[in-house]
Amino acid sequence: MSKDNDIYLVLVQHVKHICYQIRLCLPIGSPQNHVLLLSTACKQIPFLVYCKIIDSSIRLNAMIGKILDVDAIESNRVNLQLENIDMNALTKRIVSSFDKAAAKKEINLSFSPAPATVSVKGDMLYMTEIIENLLSNAIKFSRRKKSVSIEISVCDLYALLRIRDEGPGLTEDDKQKIFQKFQRLSAQPTEGERSTGLGLSIVKKYTELMNGRIWFESEVGTGTSFNLEFPKA
Repeated sequence: MSKDNDIYLVLVQHVKHICYQIRLCLPIGSPQNHVLLLSTACKQIPFLVYCKIIDSSIRLNAMIGKILDVDAIESNRVNLQLENIDMNALTKRIVSSFDKAAAKKEINLSFSPAPATVSVKGDMLYMTEIIENLLSNAIKFSRRKKSVSIEISVCDLYALLRIRDEGPGLTEDDKQKIFQKFQRLSAQPTEGERSTGLGLSIVKKYTELMNGRIWFESEVGTGTSFNLEFPKA
């Protein structure tokens, strides 16, 4: 077992090293780089081929980013920039950004804010990634013409955010490994959307770094509800 663990650690170090080198040599993810590449390459390759290259580079950049995020967390190199976050305003903005993805699958996307402003102390970047990841999964694993709801409420000293879908739900095996790294669950994205298997492990780590709590409620065939709880500011 010790030998297997040593091999695993060596492989992890190699993967991280490769990710850092790719990030340094090919910072393709920014819009500026896309424009630069387009200006030099569009005359040499067909436009559709170029678009596929850009799409692949964005996905590669995102996957590398997630791997390096996990590495930063596990190495205690995360630098939280704490501020008061208006959960109603942030969540409304994020939900609006998913209108197009939901409409593409004819999914009814609804948002119910808390009756009054509710703020939590957190890192805006990480809080945004948490909510985006959960909402993306809810849409990704839902079939056409289903519903996804997002609700914010207040309970005593805590703000509660709930994202509920009508997807396939989680099996008992899924529930055991859902927050582990590089895990593929029994359910698959309904229209071929991609997944790195890292999202929920990062969501849990970011949530706990900001003194929050995450849990889920799910039954096979009835959907899943992910719940986030953070102390009010």
